[in-house]
Amino acid sequence: MRCGVTAVLVVAGVLASAPRVVADDRRSISDVLVYVHYHDPADRPLVDGIAEMLESLDYRVMDKRLVNQPTSGDVRFFYEPDRTAAVHVQSIVENFLLSHGWSIRLALLDRRGRFESARPGLVEVWIPKPPPNVE
Repeated sequence: MRCGVTAVLVVAGVLASAPRVVADDRRSISDVLVYVHYHDPADRPLVDGIAEMLESLDYRVMDKRLVNQPTSGDVRFFYEPDRTAAVHVQSIVENFLLSHGWSIRLALLDRRGRFESARPGLVEVWIPKPPPNVE
């Protein structure tokens, strides 16, 4: 029950602090496909919480991938119409991490034109290794 209350408070905080961007070319949330990448198997419960949070806001989390590639933490988009969703996802994930003791900023990475296989609507979240003060 306590976890549910925390999630509701985090959602309320995220919605209150989320940037409000109006653009004619942005993609509908239901068309955004989110992949969450993380490095430490011990972070799986945290990643599951991030996925649940995004899904509660109607994002489609397609996969949670344990990876070896280094990152300092970022959110990536591959098409201009996905920028707004990427900024929103960035805010949601940063606030979720903050509520779990992680005080980090995720970089927003514009990957337009770099990956031919990237589909419109793709947003990737790359979670770094935990900060030293987080167990």
